[in-house]
Amino acid sequence: MTGVHKLTIPKLGLTMEEGTLVKWLVDVGTQVEPGNEVAEVETDKIANAVEASQSGVFRRKVANEGDLLPVGALIGVLADPSVSEAEIDAFIAAESCAPACGELAEVADATPAEPSNAAPSAALEGDEVHPLSSMRTVIAKTVVTSWTTIPHIFVNVKIDMGKAESLYRGLKETGVKVSINDVVVKALATVVPAFPLVNASFADKSILVHPDVNVSLAVGLDEGVVMPVIRQCQRLSVEQIGEKSKELVARAQGGALTQEDLSGGTVSISNMGMLGTDKFTAIVPPGQVIILAVGMIESVPVVKDGIIVVARVMQITMSADHRVVDGAYGAKFLNQLKKTLEAPEGLFG
Repeated sequence: MTGVHKLTIPKLGLTMEEGTLVKWLVDVGTQVEPGNEVAEVETDKIANAVEASQSGVFRRKVANEGDLLPVGALIGVLADPSVSEAEIDAFIAAESCAPACGELAEVADATPAEPSNAAPSAALEGDEVHPLSSMRTVIAKTVVTSWTTIPHIFVNVKIDMGKAESLYRGLKETGVKVSINDVVVKALATVVPAFPLVNASFADKSILVHPDVNVSLAVGLDEGVVMPVIRQCQRLSVEQIGEKSKELVARAQGGALTQEDLSGGTVSISNMGMLGTDKFTAIVPPGQVIILAVGMIESVPVVKDGIIVVARVMQITMSADHRVVDGAYGAKFLNQLKKTLEAPEGLFG
């Protein structure tokens, strides 16, 4: 309908499926411009503002404060002053009918499903029942979607991190706080231009290659995992990446991440080295092509020039969307990442 614009629950992160409308920030009758904050939505204890994308008068509140709503749900209506109340009523009715009508059509067209032989899990005597939290429910849906819709391929590489470890420790001694993970992020951003398909998205009949390397970092919380984003890593130094990483982790732990913090990631890193894990695999986030699973650095015997020596070795396993990244391409990318981390002087310039 011309002159009518809807306000909906936005998707504030990869794992978000629903949010609570905490508070309206504008009153009915207010003139709203693009970028104005109109409501506050909370998901997984993180409060974010809903911004208008169109200009118009705020004409109708469709949802109430405290309502728990799915992503995309209609919460309000903007409209030109010339649009009548009856036209707005018709618009809301049409929007409300659309999902139900679609479900009815699917039911009408569906063929009878085969009976399932899988029995639901039954609680045994003495079992403790722990209902899924909102975050855990969303994570469950997201990883199932990723695992069942993205054909994964896995490639692993072992990297001698002796030089990188020495350089980053030297920085720390001067008061610059960086981590090995910050070094890996910088190396990834350095290598991506030569392997653009790892920084892309699969889009049905096309591949979208992204110009910026926006790295999603997996941050573990008591409730689950969030993935805030460090943007334009190709333009940042190791020190700047370290600053932004610490800032995002602190905000994640304090429940203060914003919509911008959680959106726009193009490639992901999950590091469990600090937990004593030497090697693991991760699941590619929807909308991305790869995720790097980073293990711990450990002292291991290796052969160099025919002599057994002790080296500081770290393993990285790449999980990739096989629709975009083939095994050979992924192996070449990982080997270039390995070369960059084993001769890391350029990363610290």
